[in-house]
Amino acid sequence: MERRKRSLAIVCCHAIYEGSQPTDENNWRLQSFQRSSGLKPGEHLTFLQHIETGIGLLDSRAVDALVFSGGRTNPEAPELSEAQSYFNALRYTRRDAANGILLEGHATDSYQNLLFSILLFRQTYGYYPHEIIVITHAFKKNRFLDLHAKAIHWPSNRIRVLGIDPPFSETELESTIAMEHRHAYLPFSSDLYGTGEVLNKKRVNRRWDPKVSIPELGNGLEDCVKTLLEWSGGVDGTEIFPQPLPWEGSPMS
Repeated sequence: MERRKRSLAIVCCHAIYEGSQPTDENNWRLQSFQRSSGLKPGEHLTFLQHIETGIGLLDSRAVDALVFSGGRTNPEAPELSEAQSYFNALRYTRRDAANGILLEGHATDSYQNLLFSILLFRQTYGYYPHEIIVITHAFKKNRFLDLHAKAIHWPSNRIRVLGIDPPFSETELESTIAMEHRHAYLPFSSDLYGTGEVLNKKRVNRRWDPKVSIPELGNGLEDCVKTLLEWSGGVDGTEIFPQPLPWEGSPMS
């Protein structure tokens, strides 16, 4: 009998790769702030580090499964999810890469990266992961550990963030951390599930369509999980989901 899978690594995707050589910036659909400028390299190189880190964990059996998480966020490439494009980038140099890699193609922000990857693991293997490693930018660590994990009742001792930032200068890092706090951490702290005006607008701009995605995300899952997918945080957006969730306890052996 196959050994039960316990651990999951999640690579949070941030752009669309198209074309040939993944190290060529021109083969990525990058936002202006992600592009190279002067001595600053393009962030696609950091995205490739995220991919390499995830596949390294999988190859070394440090984790049992790897999810690339990111939806069809770019209207200029409407049929290609960020997750599929990251997989394509990996396959450019690793034609044999496939086993243990799952593609989550709905997420439009970090909260959704975490939750939707957990649900995909359950839909694939029939049970939930026990431990999670999130691979993303280091400056986003607190967002995951303080806010997203708490919002979905994920135990704090069963999630880690493996953060890899671009090679910032000191000034760039300070500015990035300040913007992260102002534009992501604070909005999520007052809107834990991302359904309020500010954060939901970002989702819509990234082509989030709950009428299409939520039925697929909840397919075959517990009623409480389906309810979580539509939970908005109560009256003020900060009320923690009130029902117990199936991943809170110890996993079955």
